[in-house]
Amino acid sequence: MHNRQPEAQFASDAVGDGEYRERHQTSEKPGPHPLCALPLRASHGGRGRGEVEPLFTSSSSDGDPRAVNPHVEGPGTGSSGRARLRTRSGSQYLYRKTFATHHLTQSESVDREVQGVSTERCQNDAVCRHLIGSVDAAFTGPVSWPPPETRLAGGNNMDAKNRVSLWTGRVGLVVLAFLLLTSAALAQTSKEPIKIGVLNELTGPLAVNGSEVNEGIKLYWQDEMANQVAGRPVRLIVEDSEGKPDVGLTKARKLVERDGAHLILGPVSSAVAAAFRDYLHERKVPTIITQATANQLTAERASPFVFRSAMSSYQQEAAGGWYVSAKLGYKRIAVVALDYVAGHEQADGFVKTFMEGGGQSVEKVLMPLGAIDVAPYITRIHSKASELDAVVGILWGPSAPQWMKAWDEYGLKGKLPLLGLGELVNETYLRQVGDAAIGIVSWLSYSPALDTPENKRFVQVFKKKYGKDPVYNNHLGYLAAKAGGEALRAVNGNVEDQARYLEALRKVRFEAPGGAFRFDDKQNAVIPTYIRRVEPVGGKLQNSVIDAVLDVDQFWKPPKR
Repeated sequence: MHNRQPEAQFASDAVGDGEYRERHQTSEKPGPHPLCALPLRASHGGRGRGEVEPLFTSSSSDGDPRAVNPHVEGPGTGSSGRARLRTRSGSQYLYRKTFATHHLTQSESVDREVQGVSTERCQNDAVCRHLIGSVDAAFTGPVSWPPPETRLAGGNNMDAKNRVSLWTGRVGLVVLAFLLLTSAALAQTSKEPIKIGVLNELTGPLAVNGSEVNEGIKLYWQDEMANQVAGRPVRLIVEDSEGKPDVGLTKARKLVERDGAHLILGPVSSAVAAAFRDYLHERKVPTIITQATANQLTAERASPFVFRSAMSSYQQEAAGGWYVSAKLGYKRIAVVALDYVAGHEQADGFVKTFMEGGGQSVEKVLMPLGAIDVAPYITRIHSKASELDAVVGILWGPSAPQWMKAWDEYGLKGKLPLLGLGELVNETYLRQVGDAAIGIVSWLSYSPALDTPENKRFVQVFKKKYGKDPVYNNHLGYLAAKAGGEALRAVNGNVEDQARYLEALRKVRFEAPGGAFRFDDKQNAVIPTYIRRVEPVGGKLQNSVIDAVLDVDQFWKPPKR
């Protein structure tokens, strides 16, 4: 029977409160333990007294369920230094700790929670290894439970008050144990890499677009973020959709099911995006569309898991259509567009606002996606040149530079103004076409010639990495990567907490190289539209900004006339 409280024994080399050092000794090799964290509760008060009591118990290697039974002895009030904790397995923990006490009783109020962890038990358990770092203080002595002061003089039974106290404490300690281990598991998870699937077109008619988008993504993660966020490594897993819906869906499944991607960036093709949208929605995978412009993706088929950091088809052309009629004064035009979903939608968006801005007539000409032989379509335009004020090229991919070259070769340059969506005069194509592109007016959400501090910085770091100036598609990739990265920073890298991550993504706002960026209520980008003109500057061609329409969203309406 324990009928007295032994005196506490403290080491003499005291250190400051809260500072500690662990030493682990054992008389036998302890086996693995599912609950190796052994929390204690300690207090010290103004009367020079303190207490230690177990917060929960767990089975030790010898099968005794009372694994932690602290018992502290010391020289008296005012002593400070080190204290030890011994378990039935023979493990000892030694911590440096300032502590003033005389006897330890259950009567003192608890003001500190501490825990000791065996490094040997935890050497193969990452969760337990994490817990070691959170120990604050621990004490040792002969293994004995219940504490002597709770026992009645006639035996080992406690009185009713102490029984209730102990029972209540044990219930609370089980809950605390669960919370501690859950927290540790999350902390361990946070050390795992965040996997970002990059699914753009690297072969086929949209290969130039996809490759350029990927350059922007890599610039952000590799150079600006050093492949990490909030202490977690970030791994980019790049796949090629080939611009084919079935291939895109297969690659999306691979990224999610085999690679475990937390986030998907891509694609360029609207057909590919439409193909994998339902799958990613059902699997609840956060996705940021990098360029695919199909209106429905953030309208009728909007998903809480799908965002778009680029413009929709209508949005991309809305300000341009209005500007051509209302500001440039052209009333009769021909629109040359690509014959697939995105091409049709963009042509329709342009025509709608062109007419609302004062336009009178539109001739529409459609070409196959990826067409290189543009002669039949140029000939058709040439035959109607006298009936037109201007021609608008809503073109991208290999058709764009071919159209500009043919425009010059067929003698239309200088006779009939050529305008277009900014992708027509992508800086990559300007280097191929040369002077034939001079004077073309276009509209787009970016130009490397923008004179802003953020864009100058972007151009500088991009040129350092790739040896060339950035283009629109590079900017799109950068936007998608930065939007995803800003949200990850907001949740301290905890992408596993999907609800918080999605909410953070919805709230993302930053100053991009192309201007102020945010998402609207349907999770589509709200960004400016710049009116540009191709000009020779400093020995090269550039899209000089001549005007801007700010805060253009996917439902933008022209100003009333």
